[in-house]
Amino acid sequence: MNRGHLIIGAIMAALFPQIALAEADAAFCNALQRTMNKIDSIYIALPEDGVLGRMEIVRAGGSAAVPAAFAADSGWSDAAVGALAAIRDAKAPRDDGTLLSAEDATIKLLENALIAIETAREECPQTEFPDLTVYSIILE
Repeated sequence: MNRGHLIIGAIMAALFPQIALAEADAAFCNALQRTMNKIDSIYIALPEDGVLGRMEIVRAGGSAAVPAAFAADSGWSDAAVGALAAIRDAKAPRDDGTLLSAEDATIKLLENALIAIETAREECPQTEFPDLTVYSIILE
């Protein structure tokens, strides 16, 4: 093998992990964007009583599973990791076997989405996230 091949090989070996990492970050940011877009669409269609249905809670929670895991593995802030985990787990029974009430889930989902999206805008600067603050009236 000549010296040129060794140099090219060394360059490729040095660049490949960064390329793979960048692709993983982009995939994560896209998954997180889909989650936030799903939450946005759920709140756009919020019924007149202002309470999410169980299926909307399940859809949002299921969508947050991959972003929650990736954020935890990537060293995101405890607040952002906790917020994504809370979105993911909003659909799951609590320790006593009961489900979070639809009224509480409606509020918790939005509160946690707002926390997660704040960090997401820093960690995924090329990704456009919906403005969920327009639903903040729910929190008042």
